[in-house]
Amino acid sequence: MYPTVLETFEFHPDGLVSFELLEGRFIFEGRCYRALSSSSATRPKAKKSLLTRISNIVPTNHGEHSSLSVTLREGYRELVLNVTARCSGSNVRIDLASVITGYMSLERTHACKHVSSNPLSKEHMSEVTITGVASPMATGSTLALAMTHSNPVAQFLCCEPGGRQFLLHECCLDCGFEQARGSSSQFNVLIVS
Repeated sequence: MYPTVLETFEFHPDGLVSFELLEGRFIFEGRCYRALSSSSATRPKAKKSLLTRISNIVPTNHGEHSSLSVTLREGYRELVLNVTARCSGSNVRIDLASVITGYMSLERTHACKHVSSNPLSKEHMSEVTITGVASPMATGSTLALAMTHSNPVAQFLCCEPGGRQFLLHECCLDCGFEQARGSSSQFNVLIVS
């Protein structure tokens, strides 16, 4: 059994998490394997925003990766997926199992009637950290805004376990911020779609 998100590295349009059940073993180059796994890797939390000295924050793709490498290697009775993203000139190893775990707990914002490209209000700017694929979560109590606008693969790669993620869907930044910080929610990452 494996998550079908591995076929595209993109969110299901309806927010569903689906799996495919396969009978038998994985066969690669004539050899049999019992499992498909991913190499372990940890991404640091962002200590500072990707963008500094900005007068307003609008949905952008500044946090996306420039390239993605997915390789397969043989392990002991398993095939291991190695994922490496190129972000701001550096290679970042990504633990795909952790991303999938984070994806399974991803929630979506409620739609609002505002224009989704509206900038974030000045009053909220000090409470956010602009992040991306290299470090989707931020240190401290600020809300991480993973700037992956119009890149569904980057949005998927920003999912992380150990925190609560919110996908900004049919919603402006202000309403997304208020939903992420309102009531008892306290989300850690707002993934900008």
